Amino acid sequence: MKKIFQLLTVLAIAAVSLSVTSCRDDWYGHRYRYWEYRHPGHTWNNVYNEVVIIEDNTSDAAELANALLGEWGGTVIYQYTDDNNQTAQTEFGAIFTFNRYSGGGTSLNGTGTELDFDGQGNEQTLQFDWYVDQETSDIYIRYKETGKTFMMDIDAKVYGFLLDTGAGTFQGYAIGTNTTEMLYFDLKRQYNKAKAEMGKAAAQQKTFGTSRSAKLPVDGPVLKKLMKR
Repeated sequence: MKKIFQLLTVLAIAAVSLSVTSCRDDWYGHRYRYWEYRHPGHTWNNVYNEVVIIEDNTSDAAELANALLGEWGGTVIYQYTDDNNQTAQTEFGAIFTFNRYSGGGTSLNGTGTELDFDGQGNEQTLQFDWYVDQETSDIYIRYKETGKTFMMDIDAKVYGFLLDTGAGTFQGYAIGTNTTEMLYFDLKRQYNKAKAEMGKAAAQQKTFGTSRSAKLPVDGPVLKKLMKR
């Protein structure tokens, strides 16, 4: 009887371990489902297709829009689903430039470019629109060529972001809202062109977001190639 009890105990522990591992693997392999469950309806807001002006320059959204302006350069890890329906990752260098629409007050949106390079002489330039949501202060980016939209969640504890104007750093995640893809980025302020645009936001040495996020876990080989978004 004692042996049977011990056997049942071992089987129960094994079953629990298998269950936990399966859930973790399923979550890791299908982040898009997790994202949709946690943030239903977070898609591009067409209101921001036009210039959105806010007169309160001290609001969180306005200050974050100020802090975004200019150039940010560093590394990006891009996670996507390959032709074999497997999760794949590629890493490359990138320079993001955020430009604001002009207006009488502070616009919360604008256009931008992303210059990607793989260190082997290959480059690509992607155009995007962006905005800071007036209600949530989340950042949205939509690439013009494909329409793929990514969201940077200011309140997320794990897959969020942290922008530190004093340190000149911008790090975290951009999660696809209409795609299964996601980006991990680790960027620094490029002072050569951005210094004049930083203005008051940098002087305040303010941070936006929760905390520095852990680097995207590597699941298999990380390629060194440029991918359209």
